[in-house]
Amino acid sequence: MQPYHWPTRTQPYTALGITRLPCCHCGARAGAQARCCADGSYRPYCLECHNRFVDELLAFLGLPDDPPGRVKPYADYGVYRAPCVRCGARSRYQWRLGQAYRTVCPDCDLALNDLTLHHLRHPHAAGLLAAYRERIEDERHDVPAAALRRTAA
Repeated sequence: MQPYHWPTRTQPYTALGITRLPCCHCGARAGAQARCCADGSYRPYCLECHNRFVDELLAFLGLPDDPPGRVKPYADYGVYRAPCVRCGARSRYQWRLGQAYRTVCPDCDLALNDLTLHHLRHPHAAGLLAAYRERIEDERHDVPAAALRRTAA
């Protein structure tokens, strides 16, 4: 069965609405949704595809099956103080994977976005990733003042 190419939806689906849709990956009945970081669109997933994808992302980061982690999002300065979970470099972004938030550096964030866009079978994956790569390169050396102030204290 060919997956349906979903239109861009910027609002999350309701709990009842998501169960009426087919999974965008395999066509089975959806039970979860994923938000594409590059364009902000929401896609319906069956729980099996969703869990398999989270396992793929955790394996990419070199983490065991959903290890314990931070359940609250990091503050702006907290992200910069925590090392990247994959390579140990200075973090800039955070992802919620499984039940916890994980910090990642710009290079690992690009790789995660590439993996996500290809998994979502986004029709404009290459263009979105190129634009995101440009934006990250422009922001690479901009560290918020709050992060520097907290680190120096």
